[in-house]
Amino acid sequence: MLILIQFLPTEPSIYTQLIFNLTFLLRCEYFLIDYLEKIGNFNSSYIDTTFAVEGYHDLYNFSASELKTQSSILAKRKLQGKSNGDNRIYEFVFIPNSGFLNSNLPLMTNCELKLSFDRANAEVAMLEHGAIIKNGCSGSPLVIKDCVAIAEYVTSEALEKYFMNIDYNPIPYYYQDCDITLKNLPLEETNIRLDNIKGGSTPTCIFAGLIASSSLNGDLAHSCTAFNCNNVTSMSITLNGNAVNGYPIDIKNNSPIFPFYTLMDVTNRYMNASCGEGLKLAHFVHNWIYAHKFEAETSSQGWIGVNLKLSEPFKEPYTLVIWSINECGITIDKFHQIE
Repeated sequence: MLILIQFLPTEPSIYTQLIFNLTFLLRCEYFLIDYLEKIGNFNSSYIDTTFAVEGYHDLYNFSASELKTQSSILAKRKLQGKSNGDNRIYEFVFIPNSGFLNSNLPLMTNCELKLSFDRANAEVAMLEHGAIIKNGCSGSPLVIKDCVAIAEYVTSEALEKYFMNIDYNPIPYYYQDCDITLKNLPLEETNIRLDNIKGGSTPTCIFAGLIASSSLNGDLAHSCTAFNCNNVTSMSITLNGNAVNGYPIDIKNNSPIFPFYTLMDVTNRYMNASCGEGLKLAHFVHNWIYAHKFEAETSSQGWIGVNLKLSEPFKEPYTLVIWSINECGITIDKFHQIE
């Protein structure tokens, strides 16, 4: 069963520029997961075409001031909205794809799926452009009306036979889970060492990015997914204090080549005939994500850390975002008990 949530606002949005996605509906942590799943699994042109129904206009994470100089990008984003005086109305179809919903197996019969959302404030999703606040909505979520759920039921003889096995064995759902860790970075330091970010069994792979804390918390002037180089000259991911394979990565003249290469390698885009295209370098510099896949490491468990060297210390608060990808699974038996 495929669940789609469709949002059809009947009133004009109080903002004239929507920046990225349905973040005003979700907690920021969930949006960061959705963001990584998009850029980590899909071709860049696929994201701003097929996923335009979810609000992904492009991968340029410009600030409000930078965006005002990008007339072609503004025109494209406005094209997906309907003009209503000084405002624009945007319609969305939100497709949940986290947790066990990542499994490509349909839901078994006689199951009930409940979806709940913790909504983020408008500043997380919106950038200031033009006349911004009209109804004092700053600091609270946008008002959404005409929200409906669309369920698609799929059946076949093969699926019916498969689910009949539940009388003898639980039905398994295998998927990759994503866990978010946020670490505040110190000010006035050029050598930053974070040894014990996350402990336990090592994940399948890990991703990391640096972003201004104000942007992550919601800021009308900055994108909430603006991961940039941010003065980093060397970056190392460690396991039990030792650098993992392929790290540290040295960055000279803010060149994105080696971090870009690593991200494409970890997401299986090299020598992959079925991969049409990856991120453009012009996209990557605004989506600067470090990546590592744990293979043949010295230990299968322990503490993951990050070491950073900066050309200049941070003058404002920055946050390190860590995505940990783990292989997971749940089983459902004929009594609908879940493990």
